Order: sequence, then structure tokens, then C-alpha cells
Amino acid sequence: MKCSACQRFMTQNAIDGIKCNVCSSMCHKACLGMKTKDPIPKIWTCPDCVVNMPKGNNQNTPVRSMNKSIQMEMDKPTNTEQINIPAVDNTTSLDANKNLAMELRMFREEMCKTKSELRTFCQEVQDLKALLRSYDERIGNLETRIDIIEKQAKPDHSITNMGELEKTIHQLKFDLRERDQDLLGNDIEISGIPEDCGESTMHIVTACAKKIGVELDIVT
Repeated sequence: MKCSACQRFMTQNAIDGIKCNVCSSMCHKACLGMKTKDPIPKIWTCPDCVVNMPKGNNQNTPVRSMNKSIQMEMDKPTNTEQINIPAVDNTTSLDANKNLAMELRMFREEMCKTKSELRTFCQEVQDLKALLRSYDERIGNLETRIDIIEKQAKPDHSITNMGELEKTIHQLKFDLRERDQDLLGNDIEISGIPEDCGESTMHIVTACAKKIGVELDIVT
């Protein structure tokens, strides 16, 4: 802590120091003209605090006189007769009310139009949503069909060995030859029968089939 007089540092419990009871500042006894052995008074006020203390209850200060004049002006009764209240024009107020009512009516009509437009817009949005749902369903069906076609057209990669592929081709050729032989066994050749003019070939075939005991299903 510094001495408030000489601004030199000093300890708080210094023997040669004295403490102010108002601002708690410390001062050297020597700075105050006191001796080190002089007793310290119980109540001591530093010079700065002594200067700042009020000098008694002085009622004639400029501030208090000004406050009194202001209070006296405020306490004066007001003369209500001198207050002029302007007259209210009823015609102007009626016109203003009419204009306000007209504006409110126009605003209400505009709000009704806006409401109808919003309803139309909402209906159009709902129709658009329904159309989008139908498109989504159609696209989903198309994707399903495309997946099925791709699965059907997907080549069989199970045969990876060329030897197995050649065996399969050879077996298919053999099956075709056997089928051709079976078909040739079912063929009948009719020969050596004289043909007369105007004779029906279908009648000849039917008669020959009856001779050999075969029933034919003739489709005309």
C-alpha cells in the first residue's frame, strides 16, 4: 500500500503509519508532521476526506434555492379557463370512418378472391399429385417388366468348357436326325394307281386307307 501523501510503499501494519477511518488510506506519521512515538488516535480522518466533508446544513446553497423555485412553480394552481380545447370536426371524422369502411370492404373482397384462388391452386396440386402417382406406378411396372426380360435374355454361363459345348451340339444334331427318321416312318407313298379324268385324289387316298385298315381324319 502507498502513502497517500508521499506515494511511497508501506506495509499495512506499519508502526509509523496511520489509517483513515473513512477511505482506509494509509499515511506516514512523518508526512503528517507527527513523531513516530506519538500515539495514534482512535478516530482519524485524512486531509482529503476532511476537504470533501460537507460544512454543516447550509440551506442557502444555489442548488437548494433552485429546487425551491422549481417546486414553487410546480405548486402553482393552473388556470383551466385559459386552456383552449380545439373543437372536433364531426364531418371530418364521419368521412374518415366512411373511407375506412370502404377500404375494409375492398380488403374483404380481395381476401375472398385470394381464398378462391388458393382453393383452385390446392385442387390443381392434388390433381398433379395424383398424376405423379399414376406415372410412378407405370414406371414401376415398366421396371419390373424390364427386369423380367433381362432375366430371360440373360445367357446361360453354366457351360464354360468348350468340350461340354461340343458334346451338347453333337447331341442336338443326333436328336434332330432321330426326329427326322420318325417323321419319315409316318409317311405313306401311294403309287401304281391309274388316274382317271375327273377323279378325286382325296377319294383315292380314303379308299386305300380303308383297304389297309387305317382310319384317316380328313380335315377339309
